[in-house]
Amino acid sequence: MSHIDAAQGDDTASMTDGDTQVTRPMFTIREACDVCQVSRRTITRRLDELADHGATKDADGHWLIPVEALEAVGLRPGRPTGPESVTSVSDTGQISVADTGAQTVTLSLDEYKELLKAAAERDGLARELDRADDTVETMKQAAWQWYEQAQLVQRQLPTAGAVVDVREQKPTKRKGLFNR
Repeated sequence: MSHIDAAQGDDTASMTDGDTQVTRPMFTIREACDVCQVSRRTITRRLDELADHGATKDADGHWLIPVEALEAVGLRPGRPTGPESVTSVSDTGQISVADTGAQTVTLSLDEYKELLKAAAERDGLARELDRADDTVETMKQAAWQWYEQAQLVQRQLPTAGAVVDVREQKPTKRKGLFNR
């Protein structure tokens, strides 16, 4: 059974091209979710895009989505839809990162590893810089506290009249504990 057979919806639309008649599957939102293996929210989020590619509402107000519209917006009937960014590694060691909204970047495996290493080193240096900033701030606060304490002690000391150098005084003989 091919993926198109698995993706057949209940409704079909017929198109006449000369003598041949082509029947394409049409899906409701629920059927499109089942066939593409995505959530209902994914389909409803993309209804405007699907309408640009041929999805319409029937007389009852139900959406009819042709298989071509699903494929045109990147949904894959009959197989799981890939992630929004895809990373693949070729046999030659080339890494390809594709993002549906951005450019594709191709790097060798060694270049990719170097970029990861540089990013890790940058992050490590950023953490060290943050720790150093924290240490500097802590040291500033400690220095300010020491300065304030020194100012307080300076204000509390009595002002001395004359400064006496204790080195010039005569030494006095001390009596020992056992000397009388």
